This record gives sequence, structure tokens and C-alpha cells, in this order.
Amino acid sequence: MRLFKRGNHSICERKFHKKEEALAEVTEKRKLVIGIVSSLVMIAIWSGFTVFSRLGVKTDLTPLDLVTLRFVLVGVIFTPVAYHWWPRHLTFFKAMLLAATGPAIIYCFFAYQGLSYAPAAYAGVFLNSMMPIFAVILGFAFFGERLGPRALTGVGLVLLGGLFLGFFDVDSVGEDAWIGALCFMVSSGVLSTYVVFARRWGLSPKEALVIISVPNMIWLVPMWLSGLPTNMADAAWGSIIFQMLFQGLGPGLAAVIAYALMIEYLGATPTAALSACVPSTATLLAIPVLGEWPSMYQWLGIAIVSVGLVFVLLLRRKT
Repeated sequence: MRLFKRGNHSICERKFHKKEEALAEVTEKRKLVIGIVSSLVMIAIWSGFTVFSRLGVKTDLTPLDLVTLRFVLVGVIFTPVAYHWWPRHLTFFKAMLLAATGPAIIYCFFAYQGLSYAPAAYAGVFLNSMMPIFAVILGFAFFGERLGPRALTGVGLVLLGGLFLGFFDVDSVGEDAWIGALCFMVSSGVLSTYVVFARRWGLSPKEALVIISVPNMIWLVPMWLSGLPTNMADAAWGSIIFQMLFQGLGPGLAAVIAYALMIEYLGATPTAALSACVPSTATLLAIPVLGEWPSMYQWLGIAIVSVGLVFVLLLRRKT
């Protein structure tokens, strides 16, 4: 009788463990699916940000117009929850520093300004790909974070790819493309400052949504009163509505959520490595939307930068 009971008990345990393993396998697959979908959303949004912003400044909107359309909508959305989501563990100075250096007015204005001088391929390299480089430099300067040989190799490759675009292909993009590249690098450096300190100071996704959207919406008021150039009154309503919805709900909202989900379900290293896709996808999207066909030098520069980003991001922890 005891043997029978022990046998039944053993069978039940095995069935229970099998069910647990099956549930764990389903959970892992679900996490992988959520992570992959989030990464696709993230890549699409940042590629679209480059291309559709370029479309806006090439047609009927100024950089200030795009900044306004980006922050008015998200500012209104998050003002009701600003008090509850505000990062109270930060001092006023730290909060304002993050609000100014995040994907906010300064970052967006110089990015949009750069897109009025240089094609989307330049933004893919000098705006997106330089961010990890600046983050590495800032981490070393402020916190003494050291780089291994593989990460240094990646930095060198990214800079080499930038040279292919910035110096070897000037004739095909115009003499003013260097101004666009400089604007992109200012934007990239500003946002890298935010990334480094936001991580150090423990800023959560919902706190980031509030600290970026609400103060910047308020700061837009004196900018408009100062009489900065705008073309909103003459712009087509279709263009205004599209840019407001995309700029506000895309990079301003969906990208923040997608990035948080990528980190949670894929991990920090794969998440960072996926940014290497943005220069290539933005360049490809610019072909049907803007009619900007990359030259041989641009393709080569993008390829070199992508390999360099893999070294900087994916292999950084192995150095």
C-alpha cells in the first residue's frame, strides 16, 4: 500500500515539474516575442524620426515648428500626472538638467536643424551612432569607466565611418552638409549626457515621460514670445497633424515605452546593440519617402559604423 502511495506521489511530482517547465518555456517565449516586437517598434520609430523630420523641414515647417508640435501634445497628456510621477528623489537642479538634456528642445532643435542641411543618411550616422561614443566618453570623464580594446576598436570604426560620409562624399550632398553633421553631433552629445546621468540617478520610464514633456512644454512659451522664425500659419494642415501625432506619440511616448520593454525582456546588451540597425533602416526608409539614394561612400560609411557599434555595444562587457 505504501509503495503504491509513493509511486503515485512520485508520478504527481513528475507531472507537476513538467507543467512548471512547460509554463516557464511559454513565459520565456512570450518574453522573447514581446522583446522582439518592442525592438521592431523602437527601430521603426527612430528611423521614422530621422526621415519624417527631414520631410517636415524640407517642405513647409521650421525646426521650431517641429519642436512645438512634438511637445505640445505630450505636454498636455502628461500634465495631469506630473505631480504623481515627478522624480522626488532628485534635486531641482538634477531634474532640470535631465529635462534640458533629454530628448527635449535642445536635442530636437539641433536634430531638425541638421536635417535641413544634410540627408537622412548623415543623421543615421552622426545623430544615432555617435550617442554610444559620447556616452562612453562621458562615462570615462565623470565616473572613470574604462574601455577595453574591443570597445576602443568600435569607437575607431564609428569615427572612420563618419569620415566616409563627412569628407569623401561632399560633392553628392552639398557643401553645407558639414553644418548638418555638426548639428547632429551637438544633439547626440546632449542626449548622451541625459542617458549617462539618468541611469546614474535612477530615472524610471514614467518619471522620464513627465520630466521631459511638461517642463519643455512650459519652456516653449517664452521661445514663441521671443519671435523665433515659424511657418506654422502657412503650413498645410495635413502636415501639421501628421507631425504632431508622429513626433508626440512616436519618439515622445511609444519609443520610451518600447525601450523600457526591450530592456526588461531582452536585456540591456541586446537592446543597446539593436541601435546599430538605425542608420541602415533610416537610410533605406529615406529612399521611398525622400527619394534620397545613398552613394557608394554612404553605404560604406554606414556599414563601417554598424560594425563599430557592435564592438562598442555588444562586446563591451567582454572587454
